[in-house]
Amino acid sequence: MIVGSTFRVAPVFGLTAPTGDDNDSDRFGELPRPLQAGDGAWDIFGGAVVTYQTLQYQVDGQLLYRENGRHDGFARGDETRFDASLQYRIWPRSMKGVPGTPGFVYALLESNLIDRERDDVGSGTDANSGGTQWLLAPGLQYVSRGWIVEGTVQLPVAENPHGDAIQDDSIVRVGFRRNFWFPGQIMGKIGKWLGCSVLCLTAILALLAWVCGAINWNQEPPYSLAHSWGEKGGVPGQLNDPTGIAVTDTEVFVSDARNGRIQVFDHEGQFKRAFGTAGDGVGELGRPMTELSTWQMATVIVSRPSMPEAMLCTSGVDRLP
Repeated sequence: MIVGSTFRVAPVFGLTAPTGDDNDSDRFGELPRPLQAGDGAWDIFGGAVVTYQTLQYQVDGQLLYRENGRHDGFARGDETRFDASLQYRIWPRSMKGVPGTPGFVYALLESNLIDRERDDVGSGTDANSGGTQWLLAPGLQYVSRGWIVEGTVQLPVAENPHGDAIQDDSIVRVGFRRNFWFPGQIMGKIGKWLGCSVLCLTAILALLAWVCGAINWNQEPPYSLAHSWGEKGGVPGQLNDPTGIAVTDTEVFVSDARNGRIQVFDHEGQFKRAFGTAGDGVGELGRPMTELSTWQMATVIVSRPSMPEAMLCTSGVDRLP
């Protein structure tokens, strides 16, 4: 090894609490669950980190698996990711004759390879979710004895989504960290205390989540695809953000959210009719969401998130009264 270099390997694991809103809305009503910032579930993750560091550069690699919990009938797809990064000192170019502990400027390059399974919705999966994506993030980092500031731009390089799944676009990240210095003996004691505390807290939270059923440890058996139909668009038979479904003995009713209507198909996927229009007026659907069910065969119950009531609609009409 190079003089002044270090090589480290460490396990990493933890528990993610259900932070972030899971009921945000826009002018059309409540956003679909995959677009919410939070999902209300507890998630667990684990993996390993490898680091090689010299005075000139640092290389990091991380392999991580995240099992996402289930809440209110929805679970984001489990995620496997491999992250690698290179930090190379570009200033000062040489340490010769540099007094004390100077500040450093590093050029950064980070690679993120992410594979996410399909989301679980109800008793099935969302065919238009998950997939594989590779991103690169160049950036700069300034490190001083007391603080660190950095900025990166994350850019998609390649992607293979499932169906019409949404993938990340370019992302700008800016971060700031403050360093606190303690004498070696005190720092050692603090490190041991924090390590033991984190381990105990993680174990307690995982046990509580398991006991309370917040994490679905016993996953349902996988389903096999029997039949599918539809494509993205606005003409009859095409769908734009289908968010709900109800089935009778002869027909399938689909909430076509972004087209503001309910479409009706037979069991083979042939389009039969559609009803409803977008809007916020009385009887208009706005963005019909997942609360869709049938009642007495001839009536459809539709929930419109932007209004506090449900609507009973006769399914054979062209427009709601």
